[in-house]
Amino acid sequence: MSLTTRSLQRSSLLDVNNRIFMLARQGKWLPTWYIAIIGSFVITIGSGLALQFIFSQQPLATLVPINSLIKSKDVYLSALGQLLNFVITYSTRILLLMVWIKVLEKRPFWTVGLERQAALIKYLRGALLGIFMYGLAVSILALTGCVIIVGGSIDQIGWGALLGIIIILPGWLIQGASEDLVTRGWLLPTMGARYRPWIGVIISALMFTLFHLPALLASGFNILALISGLTVSLFLAAYVLYEGGVWGVIGWHAAWNLAEGNLLASQVSGHDIAGGSLVKLVSVGPTWLTGGTFGPEAGAVVIAIVALGLLIIIALAHRRAAISNENEAAQLLASSSN
Repeated sequence: MSLTTRSLQRSSLLDVNNRIFMLARQGKWLPTWYIAIIGSFVITIGSGLALQFIFSQQPLATLVPINSLIKSKDVYLSALGQLLNFVITYSTRILLLMVWIKVLEKRPFWTVGLERQAALIKYLRGALLGIFMYGLAVSILALTGCVIIVGGSIDQIGWGALLGIIIILPGWLIQGASEDLVTRGWLLPTMGARYRPWIGVIISALMFTLFHLPALLASGFNILALISGLTVSLFLAAYVLYEGGVWGVIGWHAAWNLAEGNLLASQVSGHDIAGGSLVKLVSVGPTWLTGGTFGPEAGAVVIAIVALGLLIIIALAHRRAAISNENEAAQLLASSSN
């Protein structure tokens, strides 16, 4: 094997020795693809449905009236209801995944890509990137006249809603983390480690898109929403592989959803979000650009921006490979001259 080939394999996004795959191999067992898919359904969908049923029954429905709180006209109560909904649903998802990792695969939970080194820096960098990318998409839509800002009561829209947004913020942090931990912290590396890295990418991308299919169907099927889901999945998979962990994508996902739901508010994957917003946007342009009732995520602008982000990560990976190749060549030349 040539020097260039060795360096490219070590630095490539699909290197079998990528850090995220090495962490997955620390377990005693790597699930087969069909067991992993069934497990991901149980962890992701089963937990949510079970909790919705439990909290709709008495006396919990009276003690913790989540749906009533979400529908409240009081922005702080609606934010509290949305927070409770996020925490109860998505914390349980993380706990179920933790049980799977520790009991079945017999490895520490941090091996899903949650290593401590530079964790805060990676998280904040991802969060800033998420807000920037969504803000860029909205800016393009606004400049082309495809979205307009609408007014509302001072406690629902604008700085008066800031406290409501702060209340709901922890919910976004948990919600985004749960999706990324299941699909890109667990599915991607376990499937990539057991089979091939590209298989891990494909399975995680398809499952992430599939989990969003109910929202897509509820808001009216839009093929661009499906394309967008796959594009975002591939972008975030590349992000994980480039970084060798999930801190960055967790930050990106939480910030993106916060910006979409409560900062520059529109639909989040077809859902209206309670808790007020700094700005309220309404789509007035063509659906293929704005995403229509599904939100900007189902529009061509977001797809183009995320696809560009994917290409940039691939380019950075190639650059890293070239630098690694040059450094190794220099080391070999120095050792041979000695």
